[in-house]
Amino acid sequence: MEQLNKLVAGYHDLMDNKSDQRVAGPKFMENRKPFELQQVLIWYNLIQVIFSIWLFNESLMSGWFTTNSFRCQPVDYSRSPIAMRVSNT
Repeated sequence: MEQLNKLVAGYHDLMDNKSDQRVAGPKFMENRKPFELQQVLIWYNLIQVIFSIWLFNESLMSGWFTTNSFRCQPVDYSRSPIAMRVSNT
């Protein structure tokens, strides 16, 4: 526990006392309008959701709810379409 406390104290010392004090962000944005990122973030989130849905669907359809089970079973080393789809996901 003492080593963990030393580690945390060292981290706080590094972040509070030894970090770079010349922070550029506030100076850079001092006389500027805020960036308009709402549309960018909406499109980014939409792309992430679509990709996540596709990845989830692919993992389900590649075997977990069709031919494979969650229990131990032998590995299929054949070149069948199902085996190739499972190996690609």
